[in-house]
Amino acid sequence: MSAFQSVRDYLRFILMYFALIVAMSDEAISSSTVRVWIIDDDIQFCRDLVALWRERAPRDQTEFHLYPTAAEALHAFRDHQHNATPHAILIDGYLARDDGDLRYGANVVRRILKGDITPFPILIGFSADTYANDDMVAAGAIKAFQKIKYTELIVYLQSQLPPHPLRGQKQCLT
Repeated sequence: MSAFQSVRDYLRFILMYFALIVAMSDEAISSSTVRVWIIDDDIQFCRDLVALWRERAPRDQTEFHLYPTAAEALHAFRDHQHNATPHAILIDGYLARDDGDLRYGANVVRRILKGDITPFPILIGFSADTYANDDMVAAGAIKAFQKIKYTELIVYLQSQLPPHPLRGQKQCLT
């Protein structure tokens, strides 16, 4: 004997099952937002990078948070202002708006690495200065790019982020 008394009961079961799958998928999608922070005092560079990202992946929903100073980014990182750890942080090699050791990307990398954050974000340096890039990698960034190589940076970053078929684009200017 069948578990269903009628075709109507069977269809009702299928619809409920489908609704459950959709609800679970929506929850998984909303909880898997990919976040990228960019620490750079050149906001136009940041906007150009985000615009190029959009051109390459128009349906992508990655959240970008732009920080003109390392001090602001570290404050947000410590206080979890966004209630979520970024998946990746792009760090400029020289931050003219910061004071003291925070002017240098390598020191920013070291400060982030000292934090007690899990899961830990991918740290990528970028600078026009080759020595600054070398210093950031020596400090713990997984890679560094020349600042003018937008496309290389984006291709690498996209290869490192968690895959998600419905990632889309959001830009959060903080």
